[in-house]
Amino acid sequence: MFKKTTIDPEDLEQVMKVLAKLCSSNVWSNVQLADFTARRFEMGYVNNIFCCEMTEEAHERLINKYSSSAEDNLSKIVIKFTPKDFFIKFKRYEMIAYHTILSERGVLPKLIYFDDDCMINEYIESRTYSYEDDCDSQTVQQLAKTLAIVHSARPPISMNGFELFNKFFDDNEENENNPMISDTINKKYLDLLMKESEEIRNKYYSTFSEIDYKKINNFNKLLLDKIKSPLVFSHCDFNRGNRLVQREPKTGKSRVYLIDFDYSCFFYRGFDLGRYFSNYRHREDMFGDEGFPTDDEMKLFLEAYRNECGRLQGDQYLLNENNSLERLIIESKVFTLMAYSDYFFCLMMYTNNPTGPKKDYFLESAYNRYNAIKKQRKLFTADGTLPMLLDNHDYQL
Repeated sequence: MFKKTTIDPEDLEQVMKVLAKLCSSNVWSNVQLADFTARRFEMGYVNNIFCCEMTEEAHERLINKYSSSAEDNLSKIVIKFTPKDFFIKFKRYEMIAYHTILSERGVLPKLIYFDDDCMINEYIESRTYSYEDDCDSQTVQQLAKTLAIVHSARPPISMNGFELFNKFFDDNEENENNPMISDTINKKYLDLLMKESEEIRNKYYSTFSEIDYKKINNFNKLLLDKIKSPLVFSHCDFNRGNRLVQREPKTGKSRVYLIDFDYSCFFYRGFDLGRYFSNYRHREDMFGDEGFPTDDEMKLFLEAYRNECGRLQGDQYLLNENNSLERLIIESKVFTLMAYSDYFFCLMMYTNNPTGPKKDYFLESAYNRYNAIKKQRKLFTADGTLPMLLDNHDYQL
């Protein structure tokens, strides 16, 4: 139980305004400040997310007064407010469709309310996915099966998200004029680094000055053209913080939920696979540089993923050469390289807030991920992956 409300009065007022929008048969539409406590989730980089927990007395009282269904009137909920002025915006109304479909399939928490400003979901008692989970075969396989359910879904949404994401692989004027990312493309972070301490300049300036965004981007586009990854309904932000692990007390087995589908759309299958393996058995939460699994280690996840896709989509899926285990391994490696390109996001976050509390975190993260690109290109050249796809090409930065 939360001992007290830990959010400031302005946030609490915002929460109360949202709760007042709910149907009157939902107990949360009738709460008073004394009926619940609230706290902010310290996760993510652009989100305002709050967990609200009703007292047992208030929950019982409001259920008896306003509703006959305790199942649909939960004592704990999560309110997530829509990020403002972020660099990519999807069609919000499409989220209703895939949230409904995937919550019915047990992939994500139940959607309770949704509008342009926020969404409310049920609260899942769980913890975020960790290094230890990658070391547990049952949890790895469960995560793979959960992702297979997402990739096998066919929600009735447009290709808008695919088109938006693809723009980031284009060196067009629209990207460079985007105020959220233009300063990063034009290396404003180098000017900012010159104002930092000598220790910070010595550590980062030389490495960051060699980054050639367009060269890396063009290399990624070339790989995309060669690998021809199938389009699936993709999570598109498949990092550890968006995976929740719930341990069943009787069996000890893990159940995995996914959250934060804000950027989900039809996209390349390998996008989520690469994101997973770019952090495989890393102790760093998301932006680490701690090595890459062997092919045999990759098979544990990919075999479970492939078999679940076959169960959901039929034997024809398993017979398709594009879905072979060997193909999935190659595809995962290619998209791991692209996943390491999140160095750009880290530099963008530093550039947009160079004095913020996470300044050191984003600098170190960008440094780690850019160096990881160089290591992985060497690794995937030595194991034959890149030479097989790209003849007579310079694989190094």
